[in-house]
Amino acid sequence: MITNQMKDNILRKIATYGKLRQEFQLSELAEEHGCDNYVIREIFLYFKRKGIIKDFSELSDDSVSFDVNVEAFDLYNAGGYTAQEELLQISIQKLLLEIESLKPSMPDKVSQITGIAANITTALSLIVR
Repeated sequence: MITNQMKDNILRKIATYGKLRQEFQLSELAEEHGCDNYVIREIFLYFKRKGIIKDFSELSDDSVSFDVNVEAFDLYNAGGYTAQEELLQISIQKLLLEIESLKPSMPDKVSQITGIAANITTALSLIVR
């Protein structure tokens, strides 16, 4: 399973490597993360789709190269995917607290909205992972 921690570890390597054109051995990263090359390749392809890297090329079955976009540094400096998930969870918790504070003035509607918000929270926790 691909986790935010895995993506953040690879993002850290990309952002701190020191060059905009980079080359990595998939097997080295796979060994560090206890997975196979395919998982690491998929993370790089995800980064490409998200605009973190561009010009992704597979040099061999085990070697890839790409250019790093500014978005990689922005995301890394903002705490990565783990920080995004934590911020989302905090925002949802704040929303739920604000909804609860409305209960005395609109008990019927707030109960319905609370139920919807709880369902959203559950769904997001499954999606974000």
